[in-house]
Amino acid sequence: MAYIRGQGFITIEYDCWASMRKHLLLVSTVVINDNLQLLISRRNDDVEALAGHWQFPGGKVEDNEECSAAALRELKEETGIEIFDKLFHWKHFHFNSSTYEGIDIFLVYTTQGSRHMEKEKNSEWIFVPLHELQSYSPLCPSIYTAIDAGLNDCIVTNSCYNVLNSGELVSLGE
Repeated sequence: MAYIRGQGFITIEYDCWASMRKHLLLVSTVVINDNLQLLISRRNDDVEALAGHWQFPGGKVEDNEECSAAALRELKEETGIEIFDKLFHWKHFHFNSSTYEGIDIFLVYTTQGSRHMEKEKNSEWIFVPLHELQSYSPLCPSIYTAIDAGLNDCIVTNSCYNVLNSGELVSLGE
């Protein structure tokens, strides 16, 4: 499966397998609806990592799993949303960490609402307008990373939406 990084095609060679990495790689998917609202969830207060924080759907890439497949899997597991069409690889961020290699952030537009919540990890899921995102506190670091990298400009100018609907992206499964 190939996916798009930036606006160019990236082959499976970049989407390295988890078994070839020394550290964990994370994925996150920014889900954007027709009203340009973003899907976020609040982690339960009793979970070990980032309790009470607001986050985008995502998680760890499993052994022998492609990053794009992990993003789709996490999205389906956490929200029930299945993407059969186009997934946009927006950014990769490298971490200087002994545990995590980095995070790959994907974007997807959907008309589906969240079908179910992963209740053992998240207390609620909501679509929020972009300009209200930073009023939800505390936010997971990956949200700040995305904002700092230009997520606002990407969404406000519709450049992400235009790329996703331009036909330039490879459909999943091709």
